[in-house]
Amino acid sequence: MGCKHSVLLASDKNQGLRSPTKENNGIKKLSSFKKLSFSLRSHKPSINPTKGVSVYHLQTTFLQNITQEPFNLNSSSTIYDIENLNHKNTLGYIRTKSQFITDPNDGKIGSSYVDSLDENDVDHVGIANLMLSYTWGYKIGDIVDTLVDYCNSKHYDTKRTYVWLCCLCVNQHRVVETSESESGVKNNNTRMNHSFRKGQKSDKNLVDDRNDETIQENFLNRIEGVNEVVSMVYPWNKPMSLSRIWCLFELYTAYNEKCEISIVMPPSERIKMIKELSSNESCFDDLLETLKGSNIQNAEASYEMDKIRILNIIKNKAGFT
Repeated sequence: MGCKHSVLLASDKNQGLRSPTKENNGIKKLSSFKKLSFSLRSHKPSINPTKGVSVYHLQTTFLQNITQEPFNLNSSSTIYDIENLNHKNTLGYIRTKSQFITDPNDGKIGSSYVDSLDENDVDHVGIANLMLSYTWGYKIGDIVDTLVDYCNSKHYDTKRTYVWLCCLCVNQHRVVETSESESGVKNNNTRMNHSFRKGQKSDKNLVDDRNDETIQENFLNRIEGVNEVVSMVYPWNKPMSLSRIWCLFELYTAYNEKCEISIVMPPSERIKMIKELSSNESCFDDLLETLKGSNIQNAEASYEMDKIRILNIIKNKAGFT
């Protein structure tokens, strides 16, 4: 099994910094930074295929539909804005789209967003070949721009790049139902159902069976099924994702499973980063301090038991330093 250690900051070829005649320390450090993000390539086959939405679908249909009545959203809306799970009876766009669709896993009405799409329309839905690690606090426009930019940098067809996003590929109807019945916790915009299923196990069963082994097994199934993880870090100097335990756990698991991991950001943020690093070399040191200061034990989770169980998995497998 071959692995390739290298750096990928998406679209360097399109937005690369032109070397000045006189190279200052800031430019040198920027060059060093571009060798920090990494890509790990393994050649494991996909063993647990599951559906994802195409980047093309996100760029066109999804962005267009959220602007319509009664949602009246736009590209600056966050995932929380698009689907607020705190409001059980006020459906956002994601649950509205899928509320009358039968879930193929449990046979109940109300499915995931991806299951509401016509599986024969291959320009919009297909077997996931990419997983996005992100937070629900990110703007949908930034998410789409990042994915489109990534596809361009890798020469991927946006109509055949199918992304697994928890907000669209997990049944959010069941997330609301199970979170309320299980714990009564109302603030559950959580990624606890971030797991794939083997066989016909429903989202409800996943939550009811939550323990360290179940979380780890289901998550490994998902990672192995997709085998290419894109981690969105933004803002560049203090990424929100580095403060979220699920995002860090995704990177930890993907790295251990030798998946390809790419660190990416919206094109506008990359331009901002290049500009600031070029003009102020101390920004680079600040960034390194932020990266070094990332500690999964201090990371946040919307669902406290997720944090406890994830930390327990890591403690038992690798320990903390």
